[in-house]
Amino acid sequence: MNKGFSIVEAIVSVFILGIMVVALINFFPVSSAINARADRLAEAAILSEDFIEFFRSVPFDTLKDFIATGNDSGTHILGGVLGGWHFTRTWVLTDNGNIIQVEIRCSWPNPRKLGTSNISIVTQISDYE
Repeated sequence: MNKGFSIVEAIVSVFILGIMVVALINFFPVSSAINARADRLAEAAILSEDFIEFFRSVPFDTLKDFIATGNDSGTHILGGVLGGWHFTRTWVLTDNGNIIQVEIRCSWPNPRKLGTSNISIVTQISDYE
């Protein structure tokens, strides 16, 4: 009885292993793009939440005098290897009596598509203690 592999069996197994490796390698760029988008989405949410916390720290009567729409922009420094990414943050404060609705939208260029990606966060600040 013959023990071991023949050359044909070894070639077939290397061929099958090669097909599997090529298939798995194709997932790395997709995974990298998904991770980059998730990083930007998380950072944009943090930028929006920071601004909402700022509005929450302002006394309610002062905030009622500040009912407005505005925007700012900048380069987020935690952008990784590329040295940051440009964002635009827009806010709208709406007076609803004893409640002020705050909407913050953070937008940034989408590197894979034309246009922008954005996240919008809405909260309400009340006069109640």
